[in-house]
Amino acid sequence: MREKNSFEDNKIAQQWITAIEKPQDSSREREYYPLLYSWSHDMHDATIVEIGSGQGICSSKIDLVNNRYIGVEPSQALLDRAKALYPEPSKQFLLGNSYESSLSDASIDAVFSVGVWFHVENIDRAHAEMRRILKPGGKLLILTGNHAAQSQWESFFENPVVTGNIIEGKVYVPGGSMDHNILYLHDSEDLRTSLVKNGFVVDSIREMGFGGKQKRPLGIFICVQATKLG
Repeated sequence: MREKNSFEDNKIAQQWITAIEKPQDSSREREYYPLLYSWSHDMHDATIVEIGSGQGICSSKIDLVNNRYIGVEPSQALLDRAKALYPEPSKQFLLGNSYESSLSDASIDAVFSVGVWFHVENIDRAHAEMRRILKPGGKLLILTGNHAAQSQWESFFENPVVTGNIIEGKVYVPGGSMDHNILYLHDSEDLRTSLVKNGFVVDSIREMGFGGKQKRPLGIFICVQATKLG
């Protein structure tokens, strides 16, 4: 069993597609996509997996000159959109989620995920799956919501229902809105503890997403980088 995923509702998936595919000047373009490219640039002959690949946009933001990409996504609507947008032979899109994928044990060189881990309720279970699919020494990069900036995240919702670190309701996203979403804003130390428990060494945790001209006091995202131990 796993938690409800709003993106598996076809109407909400389409709302996301409409919003995210609009031209925009956001932290994704300024910070997150350049980070993904530099992170993947030094990899050679690597199989790189994205967990929660959506409609595949990030597959065009990493360095695939010498690498192969696999996107894992639970929403069939988003999966179909990704296959239509990115039919290149170096890219593959599979149905799955952060808890369960069809990927073989110790078969993947690197895994990344952008804006997905705050939709994951059970991070221990997700990190166990990352440990399973990654090779020893494999790299993990997670971009997720910053728990310390929860008030900022709440401001993106219309009349949010808030229970501890959980925010639920209609949400405004760059380029549009979604009728329903649910966020689990995990504390950075909880993420670190879970990763270590599941056989990773945490290389770095840093804030990102401080905004453009209107600077935020806190980054709304954190970037966690880790390595699977041998």
